[in-house]
Amino acid sequence: MRIAPAWLMVSLALAAQTPAAPLAQASAPATRTYTNPDLHLTFLYPSELVAMDPAQLPEAERNAAFAGDPDAASNGLLSGHCSKVLLSAGEVNPGRADGVWGSILLVSVDPGCLPPKALKSRKAMDNLLKPLVTGSTQILGMAPVAPETTWPIEGYRVHFAESEGQPVVQGDLQPNGADQTMAVLAVQVGDHVLAWKIESNNKALLNRMLGSRVDFGLGTPQALFPLQTPSDMP
Repeated sequence: MRIAPAWLMVSLALAAQTPAAPLAQASAPATRTYTNPDLHLTFLYPSELVAMDPAQLPEAERNAAFAGDPDAASNGLLSGHCSKVLLSAGEVNPGRADGVWGSILLVSVDPGCLPPKALKSRKAMDNLLKPLVTGSTQILGMAPVAPETTWPIEGYRVHFAESEGQPVVQGDLQPNGADQTMAVLAVQVGDHVLAWKIESNNKALLNRMLGSRVDFGLGTPQALFPLQTPSDMP
């Protein structure tokens, strides 16, 4: 029987004892974090979005606060009297040749504007939030993408509606740009209703914003849109 050289036996022994290097982990997309201890809310959104005044956007691309959006003026819950802007963030780069823009608006609805029955009945709250999200996306020049839908995040029922197109603006000069997409989400958390308005003229940026994660106090952040997770965002 032929015996392997001593140096080879030692090398094999050392190799067997050396732990394998861990597999490289894909880095998570960079995010910014908004927190509101009073609402037990944590919201993580794409880092390319920065705090902004909604008036920075051109009129045809404006993610105005619900309070100042004439298209939402008839929706009492999202009026200036009832809603408070918690976060307004966006990406606006006029110098970019592709003209990409996008924005997220997060508001909280005053409990005093909510019918007491809705706060105590899931069915009544559903009947309140369904027209809220659908009505907020019914903009002249834009068409619904799909019927209003719901899903749970940490046990809270999120309502969602989406529309796409080129909104008609006041005045004779209409923009001649790419279609944009608007998504509105609303959820009851305790005695508050939180609502997000997400808009962009770029699908990749829109998906990153819909992949923003939210935590309502349980410590388990989840994507706003259930089929869009940080790991598969473009």
